[in-house]
Amino acid sequence: MYVPPETPTEKALAELWQRILRIDRIGPEDNFFEWGGHSLLAIQLVGRIHDRFGVELPLQDLFQRPQLRNLAARIDALSSAAAAKQEMIAGSFAPSCSGRRPSTHTRWTCIDVG
Repeated sequence: MYVPPETPTEKALAELWQRILRIDRIGPEDNFFEWGGHSLLAIQLVGRIHDRFGVELPLQDLFQRPQLRNLAARIDALSSAAAAKQEMIAGSFAPSCSGRRPSTHTRWTCIDVG
């Protein structure tokens, strides 16, 4: 019995698998390699995952998590880690301007030298 992908990541990843593997339906428990995936298609999939989700998925992750649900969870984890890293980086470059309020008519610059 077919069970459709549930999460947004599972749905988007299933679309990628369907295109690469040239099959009509992929469910969350389906295995990439059992549906005809091989190393060359895996490399292609990793590239498309990067384009679609903006994450660097090591090829090894696909071999360790060949089920759609597990791979989608890994992509979500990598996306969360990347977002947290971006926030940390952005926060480390934010100027410290305590006590100052920007106004639409005032131009000022804060420099954090500490």
